[in-house]
Amino acid sequence: MSDVAICIATFRRPAGLQRLLESFDKLTYDEGRIEVFVADNDAQHHAGYDYVIAHGARHRHKITCEIEPAAGISFARNRGLAMVSKAGRKFDYVAFTDDDIVVAQNWLSDLVRAARTYGAEVVFGKREPRFDTVPAPEILHAVFFRDEFDCPITGTEVTEGSTCNMLVSDTVFQKIGYAPFDCALSLSGGEDVDFCIQMRRRGLRFVSSACAVCYEFFPVERLNERWIINRYFRTGSTYAYMTKKYKPRILFYMNVVKKIVVLAKLYAAFWLRRDLSSKCRLYNTLGFFFFVINGRSFQEYGRPG
Repeated sequence: MSDVAICIATFRRPAGLQRLLESFDKLTYDEGRIEVFVADNDAQHHAGYDYVIAHGARHRHKITCEIEPAAGISFARNRGLAMVSKAGRKFDYVAFTDDDIVVAQNWLSDLVRAARTYGAEVVFGKREPRFDTVPAPEILHAVFFRDEFDCPITGTEVTEGSTCNMLVSDTVFQKIGYAPFDCALSLSGGEDVDFCIQMRRRGLRFVSSACAVCYEFFPVERLNERWIINRYFRTGSTYAYMTKKYKPRILFYMNVVKKIVVLAKLYAAFWLRRDLSSKCRLYNTLGFFFFVINGRSFQEYGRPG
């Protein structure tokens, strides 16, 4: 038997949270008990918290919800884990997902089965995009939707993945603590990649589970060039942050020199092709230099506290 705690970070998406919780009601998981922990990161309006208080009892699994007043995704994820830690009972695994997600019926059982079968401490499932409106071809076929949603065959060893579809053995948190998400990345994002680096440095095994599917909803305001370019700019800046955080100083500055050469090549490629994919790669490297110049990551999710 494997009991699972599911952690959700939510911010001003009560309808999305409801949709996600309703998908949990349909889970076919007979291998143990499920308990849900919701961290609402909106201390001002707390619509997610209000939904759980008003309607949580009608859902199939027990739901605990708390408000995390510190603004940012890292604070919310750490709050979810803090709730797990103080729940007064032991869980075998912690699963992570978000309020713009719906999970398939076999999502959790396939994640746990992959962890057992392949002896992995961390499992990443497959994401599939869902749209409120039909995306323009240049958006849908650009590098973002080609690369971000790729999932190798089940059992493949991987180095990182998305926190919206992630299962982690509770033994991991017993080793590294229940607040592993770097709060310096709270308003920039990239805290999931940083978490993966921490686990890899401890020699933990990551595998994929292509049959553990979740569906990520993309509103129309994200289906444009500006949003996608901002995402690549941010990932470039957080890559620089993590390179400086984890690598010796000499290697960081060697990487800076290398990126100067890369930038020149990408700039030339962009002017030759003028497509969104080449623009994304260019802005990813520009984001790297944003961190080098400013000493901080680009705040993709910048918002008032």
